[in-house]
Amino acid sequence: MVLVITGNPGVGKHTAAKKIVSQHMPDLEILDINKVVLENKSVVMLNHPKRRRNYTQSNSNSHIISKKSDDYTIDVDTERLGYIISQKISAKSIVVGHLAPYVLKKDQIKLAVILRKNPNHLERIYKKRKYPLRKIRDNQASEILGVIAHDTIARFGPRKVAQVDTTNTTGIQTAYTINKILENFERYYMNHKGNKYMVTESVDWLALLKTKRDIKKFFPDDELCLR
Repeated sequence: MVLVITGNPGVGKHTAAKKIVSQHMPDLEILDINKVVLENKSVVMLNHPKRRRNYTQSNSNSHIISKKSDDYTIDVDTERLGYIISQKISAKSIVVGHLAPYVLKKDQIKLAVILRKNPNHLERIYKKRKYPLRKIRDNQASEILGVIAHDTIARFGPRKVAQVDTTNTTGIQTAYTINKILENFERYYMNHKGNKYMVTESVDWLALLKTKRDIKKFFPDDELCLR
């Protein structure tokens, strides 16, 4: 079984993974994508937006993992990283990281769980981490739009994806919920032979955008904010 836990920074991915191993599935091993990136510097490169000489988001094999400043970002070659991950992954892996839908294939996993969190709660977490304001807003916007959720479902298919709102839950509670989803997943496929979609939480933060002021807060560069 390969379980994936993904989602934006601050939603509780690593905490949940550790609690799953310590309290529910001690035979599983955590494979942290971020650590793999740090251990394999060859997959990382600086992208200077003004120069456009390295990988950029226009390249399907590249994905921005960190915006360091307005001058450059840190990009990762997802094709190369995916190959490295494939050499490390096992049937007892919990793969953790927001890059999971960009480096794993559908046939490599059993279930992908997307952790979600209210963007206003994320702001408090990001400030504690001392994220610059631009990085805070970028991550909040990503969460509101459900970018990772969309990409995960597109990559693995809705039958292999579940969403969990972690806004008002602890790591222990999140791990318990994921464990229950896995148990239901087993019964679901046994009973329905995979002919229906998983029934899990539906998370939608667009209701937070009640006024133009709200839109401008989360999407300061969007032309719609200026109309």
